[in-house]
Amino acid sequence: MGNNFYLSRFMNPYFNQRNDKYGGSTENRVRISSEIIKVIKKTMDMHVNCRINPWDVRKGGVTADESIAIACELEKAGADSLQLTARTISQVYDKVKNIHF
Repeated sequence: MGNNFYLSRFMNPYFNQRNDKYGGSTENRVRISSEIIKVIKKTMDMHVNCRINPWDVRKGGVTADESIAIACELEKAGADSLQLTARTISQVYDKVKNIHF
């Protein structure tokens, strides 16, 4: 779900411009990932770890507050752990020093 792969783009408001139940609000943008987690938890005895981006360098992308809301939605769906990942080459990564999750 991190590093701008398919599910990450669903969760990111910059990329996800859908007008259906998979777009708009944070809950809707996380919906497909939540549905996948629920199927995994229901059908297999597995630990589900989700990698998410804590913020985005794009205007209109994921902010630190938005990533916390995404993490809460993933937890509600049954995610067992979260791993934060970021593009270390971004200018924002070097400038942001005091983000607390």
